[in-house]
Amino acid sequence: MTNFRITAIVLSLLACVVIACAPVVRNYGYTPSDEDLSVLELGVADKAEVRTAIGAPAAANSTYGDDWFYVANDFVQEGISAPRETDRRVVVVSFDDEGKLSNVARYGLQDGRAVALSRRVTETNLGRLNLIQQMLRSLGRIDPTSAFDQN
Repeated sequence: MTNFRITAIVLSLLACVVIACAPVVRNYGYTPSDEDLSVLELGVADKAEVRTAIGAPAAANSTYGDDWFYVANDFVQEGISAPRETDRRVVVVSFDDEGKLSNVARYGLQDGRAVALSRRVTETNLGRLNLIQQMLRSLGRIDPTSAFDQN
């Protein structure tokens, strides 16, 4: 091979490596802009007006009031590493008992906090036993009378 071909192959491979390592940005969700929210008046706008002005919410919560949540996230993935969240925007729109707009709040990634989830898992010994051991263990639990209908 000529030096030109070798150089072209090396440069092509180098370009592929550089392109493969370029960060990939992904955006998910939707949050209304400040301009969209500015047309809504607290205590005046109802749910229909809010839905028309800024769209349907991603989630709603009626447990502690009537709140609508609009959530957007940005993730960056570099190379083969796991995606990393770089930005989070949450807009919470609250309504009073009469269905009128009572509050609009914005939260970001810096407002978030880690929540420890409790895992309730029932552990069994079956994971440590092989198939033969499990079958032999269950032999003593078989009730032969259960095979016949006692009606």
